[in-house]
Amino acid sequence: MTETLIQILYYGIYLASGAILGLVFLWGLWLTVQKLPATRHPALLVMASLILRFAVSLAGFYVIVQLGGWDQILMAVAGFTLPRLFLARRLQPPQEVSGGVDS
Repeated sequence: MTETLIQILYYGIYLASGAILGLVFLWGLWLTVQKLPATRHPALLVMASLILRFAVSLAGFYVIVQLGGWDQILMAVAGFTLPRLFLARRLQPPQEVSGGVDS
């Protein structure tokens, strides 16, 4: 029983670490989009941001790969996608409700 609880705890840690990596990735993207109107070289900003965000994400996943097996990596990847799914649902514009009659 104790082994199962420890395994569940590790899964939670890997899920949380993947979620943190996902949040850092999306936060960097948000900062980039916020700075685009004020920059003189938008393409350079976008490429530098992309490379930096990928480097941070890959470094985080490299650490996770070194520490865990395939199931822990899978939990981290699932955690990485969770912030995107949550923010996409939270930030989408409200949908119009049709009255049932098409014009």
